[in-house]
Amino acid sequence: MTASHGLAVEPDSALDDLVVGDPDLVVVPGGGWTDGTEHGARAEVERGALPDAIAARHRDGATVVSVCTGGMILAAAGVLDGRPTTTHHGAIDDLRETAANVVDARVIDDSDVLTAGGVTAGLDLALWLVEREFGTDTAETVAREMEYERRGEAYRGD
Repeated sequence: MTASHGLAVEPDSALDDLVVGDPDLVVVPGGGWTDGTEHGARAEVERGALPDAIAARHRDGATVVSVCTGGMILAAAGVLDGRPTTTHHGAIDDLRETAANVVDARVIDDSDVLTAGGVTAGLDLALWLVEREFGTDTAETVAREMEYERRGEAYRGD
């Protein structure tokens, strides 16, 4: 996959090729929801294969995480049903039309499902994941090295 600014990302394997319990964490990026691009989040929801694969990974025990309108893919997968969640402000009305419980927060941690608003909220989400897994000191060190000031606490849904 090539991102919007030319960054190439090469997966180790396709989601459908993974076995139960692998991976532990699935991160779903957004983009392309409001403009309807052919390779964005809206197109993936319409195709259905990616939401189905994410739902299967979640059922197998993976923690799923979305940034920006990746939350719409998680909603289509059904993993946000009844859960506190957020997405990019441009898709928030669409998210409200799903079974998700939309919360006004930058980052939401509901145990095995985490969501973040727009792309810069993804930085706060990433640092929250570092804190959750490795502790506050490590997350603060990473933030300092990035010269990034964290914005608020994660909303805890659990």
